[in-house]
Amino acid sequence: MTSTPKTQLDWIDLIYSAVEDPNRWDDLLMAFKERMEAVVVTLAIQYAERPEMSVTKYQGATEQELIEYQTKWAAQDPWMTRIIFGQYPIGQFVCSQEICPDEELEATEFYREFSKPRQHHYGGGVYLTNGANQKSVFGFNRPKRCGPLRRDELDFLNGLIPHMCRAVRLHGEREKIRAERDALLNYLDSGAIGIVLMTEQARVLASNRTADEWIGEGRPLYLEHERLRLKDCGLQEKVLGGIAEAGARIRTQPSSMNQFQIGSLTAIVLPALESTAAQIATNMPTVVLYLIDPARSKPISPEVIMRVMPLTRTEAAVAARLASGESLEQAAEFLHISPHTIRTHLKRIFSKTGCIRQAELVAVILRLVSHMPASPEN
Repeated sequence: MTSTPKTQLDWIDLIYSAVEDPNRWDDLLMAFKERMEAVVVTLAIQYAERPEMSVTKYQGATEQELIEYQTKWAAQDPWMTRIIFGQYPIGQFVCSQEICPDEELEATEFYREFSKPRQHHYGGGVYLTNGANQKSVFGFNRPKRCGPLRRDELDFLNGLIPHMCRAVRLHGEREKIRAERDALLNYLDSGAIGIVLMTEQARVLASNRTADEWIGEGRPLYLEHERLRLKDCGLQEKVLGGIAEAGARIRTQPSSMNQFQIGSLTAIVLPALESTAAQIATNMPTVVLYLIDPARSKPISPEVIMRVMPLTRTEAAVAARLASGESLEQAAEFLHISPHTIRTHLKRIFSKTGCIRQAELVAVILRLVSHMPASPEN
């Protein structure tokens, strides 16, 4: 349990820390409970489209009491039945007696049977957000002997509520980003092609599950101080050189595709993005390393490429061989066509896809189909 904040800055720090660590919501509610002499404090953050992201926190009540309230008393609670979302401005704390005067409250069965035995009398609540996808409310109750909220207590609350509103909105944005990140990771992890994002110094920033199977102690590649290394020292120099070339932040000419054979793996090194002045000195990924194990996954199917690119079957077959790690000469030999013919097909592919070089074409294909299960060639 965190001690009660002493200054407003301490309170603000506690509020925003809950965005990063959801357990801190409990610390925040406990601190409010002590500061406001409350018997119960609640916070609810509800998401219409993603209910799994919703947060319900409370201090001073049991789960059984909450169930009893929701199933028996909520429909009779004058504090709830007389107020609806949108009735009061967002961020405006509303005292309980403004909603239901004492004499009316004390005459209700709800008060006699539920609130009074639990010393729920004075207090109030505030709508923190009221959007289409996120609604949130914060409130508390305290005993009658403590009296209605004093001016200094309302000033204290009104000084912190704007920060609570922002924290709740940040919570929603963070949870949305986290959900999208998890979906993207699952998307990348579903393919048979290893994908590694790194800087031009070979510092690994992210990798999918397939790539992780080939990176580690006793494997073809490993990490040393977060940087990619190879067991073969001679090959390592070539691969790291290819990574540095592909990830160069400032270039006088377009980078080319680098391809290496690392044991049974075909490794393709490509630029992750076009370098700009704004990206210089940042830690953004500048290189994508694709790892393809021929024994594990069959070459990319022309049919798959034809679903995402406007190519003929022959053009898709050429693109599939290139994206599977073959050179133009190897692809021509496999497809039984001449080097001149395959270059003609490549020019047509460039024209239809908007790519201007082979490395760019391979990068586009791998990014489009790396998540798809490889189909056997016909």
